[in-house]
Amino acid sequence: MTRDERWNQMWDAVMLFLKENKRRPSKYKPEEHDLRNWVKYNVKRMRSGQMPANRLERMQQLLDEGERLRRVNQHVYTHPETQSLIHTPNT
Repeated sequence: MTRDERWNQMWDAVMLFLKENKRRPSKYKPEEHDLRNWVKYNVKRMRSGQMPANRLERMQQLLDEGERLRRVNQHVYTHPETQSLIHTPNT
């Protein structure tokens, strides 16, 4: 198996995980450890400019999907849908 085949296989596994579980891989669950580390390593390569051009677009697609599924903290009102729920007292 070539490196490109292995990379594509891991990309498919992470994308399938995102679609099936509607969340990103957790750092607290051992069975998700490999997927999370693969994403972290590839983000590091992407930011440092070491990622080949043919993988950049696919990696960005995966990151966009992960960002779309990002958990919103109920105590931090930064999500656009919750902005209207913030109550400001009248003074």
